[in-house]
Amino acid sequence: MYFDTKTLLRIITVANDPRNFQWKRALVMDTLVPVFSGVHVMNLLGEAVDSIRNPGVEDVDVGAPIYIVAAPRSGTTFLHRLMSLDPAFTTFTLFQTIFYTVAASEAADRVMSSRGLFSRLASVFQSSIDQSFGGWEGIHDTGLASDEEDEAVWALGMATPAILLLLPFPDAFDHVRYADHLPETIKRGLVATYRRVLQARQYRHPGKTLLMKNVLLPSRYELVLRAAPNARFVHIVRHPYEVIASSLSLFTLPWTVMAPEAYGATETTRYFADLMIDYYRFFYDREREAEGTGDRRMISIRYTDLVANPLGELARVYQHYGLRMSPDVERRFHSELTGQGEFKSTHEYSLEQFGLSEEYVAAKLGDVMDYYGFER
Repeated sequence: MYFDTKTLLRIITVANDPRNFQWKRALVMDTLVPVFSGVHVMNLLGEAVDSIRNPGVEDVDVGAPIYIVAAPRSGTTFLHRLMSLDPAFTTFTLFQTIFYTVAASEAADRVMSSRGLFSRLASVFQSSIDQSFGGWEGIHDTGLASDEEDEAVWALGMATPAILLLLPFPDAFDHVRYADHLPETIKRGLVATYRRVLQARQYRHPGKTLLMKNVLLPSRYELVLRAAPNARFVHIVRHPYEVIASSLSLFTLPWTVMAPEAYGATETTRYFADLMIDYYRFFYDREREAEGTGDRRMISIRYTDLVANPLGELARVYQHYGLRMSPDVERRFHSELTGQGEFKSTHEYSLEQFGLSEEYVAAKLGDVMDYYGFER
């Protein structure tokens, strides 16, 4: 399993820097270090167990996973959890992205289904997650047993811009803005680890298609394709005015505790907004390339269409990739959507509260907005 010691040391240094010391930030980050180390030790042990009990893991073909991708706050969770109702797919829970080996995954299943000590420990762990991300309740709920994206894998490898959620110091962590730009030796380690994660899941669920989601995919697109060359992508497109404001409102919430000086209309906030803008252009470029070459690895759907007619958009995705939607699966989709009812978010946000404007976004993404038919 790849582990970036240099970035971990940089995290510790930044969190305890006397020039801008904040005790809550130092306490949280210094507490996470032994937790992080313990997770790595458990995964290394899991790999050792797998090499003895499940030696065929490393030979597993990961097939053609389907990734649901978008800029953050574009409906990826909704579509991912809906498609996961189809038994033809297999997904990762949050726990399984943290402890990814076959041995750990099997142990997790036993823990979650038991009522003993380990089950109670899992409940304590869940409570700590609820407290840490309490501000996200109703916006993006997080649970150990919930279907989740694979971000924890990249976080454990210290190769994610999500570090900025807890330590909003772009100058110190600009090197993780795009993992695809890291030195080749580091990229090889990340690819090997990520391929092993996919293989372990596929090993436990042969014959099924891996269904993933990730809102930070542009930062490691090349690495994902090196690990899964036949990967396919469902791209959800939402108006950038809404996405950027919503993303900043969600992702900067931890800053109110970890770095109050960065919260609000600051240069750090603009750095994060520019990252979201980069992601829009990244997906736009990939779609234009696919159009030019006839590559069908990516299909694009509009967020408004997904909300207005989810079954219709699902049918379009299935048709595009030659997937079969059985009557039973269609009934599951319909039942889930009927049970959800109409959702109205109480999450309020605007570009202006972060010192941004529609003109700023349009100046950077005008051609992209025109391409997708978004009003400026």
